[in-house]
Amino acid sequence: MQPVSLVKRAYCVLLREGIIAVTIKTVRFCALRIELVLALFLAYISLRNEDLIVFANSSERCEFSGNMKYLFLELTNDYDKNCVWLTQYDEIEKLLSDHGYKSCKTDTLKSRVYLLRAKYAVTDVDFDNRQWWYLHSATTIQLWHGYPLKQLPEEEREGMNARIQIFDYACLNNHVEEAELRTHKNIDKVYYTGYPRNDLFFREIHDAEIGVNPVAQEILERIPPEETVIGYFPTWRENEDVDPIEADIFNTYLEEHDAHCIIKPHRYTDPFVDDTEFERIHVHPPTGDIYPIFEDIDILITDYSSIYFDYMLLDRPVAFYPYDYEDYIKNRGLNLDYDSMTPGPKPHEFNKLLDDLSDLISDDPYHQERQNILNDVFVDYEGEAVSNIYDNILR
Repeated sequence: MQPVSLVKRAYCVLLREGIIAVTIKTVRFCALRIELVLALFLAYISLRNEDLIVFANSSERCEFSGNMKYLFLELTNDYDKNCVWLTQYDEIEKLLSDHGYKSCKTDTLKSRVYLLRAKYAVTDVDFDNRQWWYLHSATTIQLWHGYPLKQLPEEEREGMNARIQIFDYACLNNHVEEAELRTHKNIDKVYYTGYPRNDLFFREIHDAEIGVNPVAQEILERIPPEETVIGYFPTWRENEDVDPIEADIFNTYLEEHDAHCIIKPHRYTDPFVDDTEFERIHVHPPTGDIYPIFEDIDILITDYSSIYFDYMLLDRPVAFYPYDYEDYIKNRGLNLDYDSMTPGPKPHEFNKLLDDLSDLISDDPYHQERQNILNDVFVDYEGEAVSNIYDNILR
């Protein structure tokens, strides 16, 4: 920032807020610049610990989940790595500490020491600017968090495109994902390791239940084991002004088909149905790791969420419900051809969705389509993402 611009901004703050506000803002600005210089110097001379790995995320949510979670658990338990989870939330720090794992609050002196000492730093979105200061000589690893069916929101794309930091490694699924991510992030080397969270579908992972919302287990305990469980996991929409389901009709339908539906709104979306009014519709809170309950879901309903790519590893039917397709394409957009990448029925109306669900309950004609897409998406992946990452980067 140019000195003239700084003076002009300070003068405007002085006129608008007074001398005290100018003084406070000036002190903060100078403190940040001093911290930046000190952090870069310390990061440059720091002797980093080969076994210390920090996990951090600039857009963290109040949950322990995703690719970071499963890499964290397996490296700690199976590879004897010293892993530390940085978090904004007291609840997550306590949750991990109570189970014997290392966790530390972000923006504390202790977290800065971890960032300076760690040989490796892992994220599935990005590190914030201040974390990058302390990671100058560390090895940075990008895990990412979803297959690029839909485009990123414009604000997020602009923010990512403005970043100049370079990730040493990215651990992805295939060249399509790599090409899309490289348009938004600077990456040195990419490995097609698969996603650590999907290793759960191939073997038991110790402590995988940590981070699962307690409500999930309560819901599953209320559902008889012989009845069909449908999961409805819609993606986030900037303007959600339509109720996608008619709850009264849906509850009756579920009763007639000996079925239950678990609805999990996107973590940035409020629930669109009150499940206290219905016996067979169950609302999962927006936060919490849902991957450990995928084994209990017989049919998945989604729209544009890339979660279905992972679910297909279980080889179970998926119904796609793009009820707002035209508006979504106009306002958000897709990177891939929707029809060719969605192996299942694609009703645009609720009544048609119910008809298609009835067909899927009795028959699944989409097995081969799913396999074709899985073969394209998951390159040579057989449930060994964590071991692939360890062998290629951390060994």
